[in-house]
Amino acid sequence: MIYILNALFVILFIYLNFDYLNILQQNHYKIEPMRFHIRNYYKRYLIWLVSFLTFNFLASFNVINVLLVEVFSFCILMYYVMHYKKKIIKLKFTKRIIRILLIFFFLNTLIIILTKIILFKLDIKDNLTSINILLLIYPLYNIIGIRINYPLEKSINKKYIKNAKNIIDTNQNLIKIGITGSFGKTSTKNILYQLLKDSYLTVSTPKSYNTLLGVTKTINESVDQTTQIFIAECGATSNGDIKEIMEVVKPTIGVIINIGPQHLESFKTIENIVNTKFELIDSMSYEGIAIINSDNEYIKNRTINNVKKVINVSLVDKNADYYAQITNLNPLEFIIYKNGKFEIELTTNLLGRHNVQNILFSYVVIDNLKEFNIKITKEKIKEVVKSLEPAKHRLEYKKIKNIHLYDDSYNSNVVGFKNACEVVRDLPYRKIIITPGIVELGKEELIITKEIASVIKDTFDDIYIIENKASINLINNLKNDNVFIYSSFKDAYNDCIDKYQEEEIAILIENDLPDNYLER
Repeated sequence: MIYILNALFVILFIYLNFDYLNILQQNHYKIEPMRFHIRNYYKRYLIWLVSFLTFNFLASFNVINVLLVEVFSFCILMYYVMHYKKKIIKLKFTKRIIRILLIFFFLNTLIIILTKIILFKLDIKDNLTSINILLLIYPLYNIIGIRINYPLEKSINKKYIKNAKNIIDTNQNLIKIGITGSFGKTSTKNILYQLLKDSYLTVSTPKSYNTLLGVTKTINESVDQTTQIFIAECGATSNGDIKEIMEVVKPTIGVIINIGPQHLESFKTIENIVNTKFELIDSMSYEGIAIINSDNEYIKNRTINNVKKVINVSLVDKNADYYAQITNLNPLEFIIYKNGKFEIELTTNLLGRHNVQNILFSYVVIDNLKEFNIKITKEKIKEVVKSLEPAKHRLEYKKIKNIHLYDDSYNSNVVGFKNACEVVRDLPYRKIIITPGIVELGKEELIITKEIASVIKDTFDDIYIIENKASINLINNLKNDNVFIYSSFKDAYNDCIDKYQEEEIAILIENDLPDNYLER
């Protein structure tokens, strides 16, 4: 029995290390955000500590008691297996992860050897004690392992960053476009890329590669002397992140789409978010062009005087440099005006008024690329915009038997949340939302949660809430008989489709939390 338990706990321990690395990778290898993961570990697996103490107390007694402890330990293992949560994003075995794993292996071996020596000196029967000690302290020495590996990673990263800078600097004709914002940047980048790729040699950062290392990786692997346009999505989790990207990219055109309270929990204040997003434009040379959202309260009053041209883009102000008037929501149709004059009328299959803004910003960039002899005809723009397909999980529509499914699980902002609700509001079916709410709102959480709760109540017949620490306030604001609480999206979705097998329904999946925030 003891050998089986030892083997099982070793397997469990190996899994825990991979689980830790998965979350670390999703947090861009920053230790500070890992506090949630470590806290959850000690909360959820506190029973292991009890097992450790109990074993040490009983191991010196007769065989029956030791057997009971082994059975108890087996129950602990089964508890963990039953509560296993499948990760949304799989661990990618990069060279960095392999280096960290080697350090973990060294530390594991060292701790086991030291533990056995100490136990031998104290004449304590070993059995599962070494494994339990590892389970007890694994978050601590994993952090030590990351710290040990940090100087090596810093040296390697410095080399990659230097190489990326060299590629950018030696391509004198390369047009660089930087795009940032609290939300909308990935969609705008994708739309802009679709508009340019058939006519010019264009490279853009893939998926949501928007960190310094993600951008430099794209440059090193995809940009060369033949590349004409490079589009960099710029994200941030702390002050200075975008400035570091700008030191590599040196954008010709800088775009700030939106600024809102997303990640306020990390940035602490909205001022920090604003200053970080504006690092994009503040880092540009005088020859640059800044394209900004003049509807946004955090952007419109910011003074910009370090570039030759500032272009205001609006869905509200007809006097803005570029203004879009929505004429129909489904299908999405709108007219773009430039300096108050008719410019172009567009139709798209994308859903939600926020996509009008994303397309509008893309059009403004295209129109101003004429200064650099980059020209796309209006006929081509109309053709591409009409053929645009929604990015996966970004208000993506699917018809599955009797279900009209609107998958907006990659959305995590207030504006997108409201716009998605607007899309389904007038549908002639029973309307159901599955959501955990919006996270990382910091001190604005109570206000914003109340706001989205009001929208949800006005729109949906059934409300399925995924329970997490951020959904508590949402639940408190939803005084409705048709509010149902679940621990996972899978359970909520399955219950929903089982309940309405014979009825045509519309389901909106809004903001599926990432693994690094919600362990599922």
